[in-house]
Amino acid sequence: MAADESPAATSRWAEAMGAPLLPGAVGFLVCEVERHVDGGDHVVLLGNVVHTKVAGGQPPTYHGRVFGAHMALAG
Repeated sequence: MAADESPAATSRWAEAMGAPLLPGAVGFLVCEVERHVDGGDHVVLLGNVVHTKVAGGQPPTYHGRVFGAHMALAG
C-alpha cells in the first residue's frame, strides 16, 4: 500500500482490490483464492493472504456464549 495509511486511503485500496471493507473493522485480510474444496453441501475456499491491515482497538470476541473484549489472564 502507498505511504498514505489513512482510513480513506485504506478503503480506496480495498475497493480497488475488490475487497469489501467493513466500517470500524479492527483489521482485514485480502486473499487470492488458491482452490475450492468440496465440503459436501458447501464449498470451502482456501487462499493465500496478499495483504493485511490492522487498524487497532479491541477485536470483538465470543466465548462462553458472551460477546466482549476478552483478555488473557495476568500472570
